[in-house]
Amino acid sequence: MPQKGIRAFLKHFFRNPLSTGAITPSSRTLGRKMGELIEPERVKIVAEFGPGTGAITPFILKRLKPDSRFFAVERNKEFYEIFRSKYKNLTIFHDSIEQLSPILKKLNIDKIETIVSSLPWASFSDQLQEHFLRLIHKILIPGGTFLTFAYIHGTILPSGRNLRSLLDKTFSSVEVSPIIWRNIPPAIIYKCKK
Repeated sequence: MPQKGIRAFLKHFFRNPLSTGAITPSSRTLGRKMGELIEPERVKIVAEFGPGTGAITPFILKRLKPDSRFFAVERNKEFYEIFRSKYKNLTIFHDSIEQLSPILKKLNIDKIETIVSSLPWASFSDQLQEHFLRLIHKILIPGGTFLTFAYIHGTILPSGRNLRSLLDKTFSSVEVSPIIWRNIPPAIIYKCKK
């Protein structure tokens, strides 16, 4: 299965690098660090946006309690199918986070405590970054946590600088992890609080 995920990422990256954003799934190190940042008191409802083939998902699942609720939203059809075959008991929607309102309605959820995102922020326009962050902020509970990551080479690009600026404007606090070198490419994690 890991080879299938890597092949899928490479194929989609070379077809459309802007929509995939990465040449391989996230590393176990990045996944573990993301999972460690999930606060135990914020796991009643957890969402994962853009999980790809599910590389970070097991590290999220380790943090959940028996009564926690989890769902994911993945736009790429092939990634969605791989995720679904890997995690048969998890709820995943083949959709865009543009459709969050109807998704939450289906799940009978008003607000989310923790959101973990692997969305390719550097490939989005400034306007789309702002739009998605507004959607995310709106559905988080007060004090809720938003976790996302950026590749370090992307943080110096205009889209990466814009993302950081928008995170600072949108959230009450933004913490930045040390560089995670054991990832291709190396990355940093943003931990944002509403």
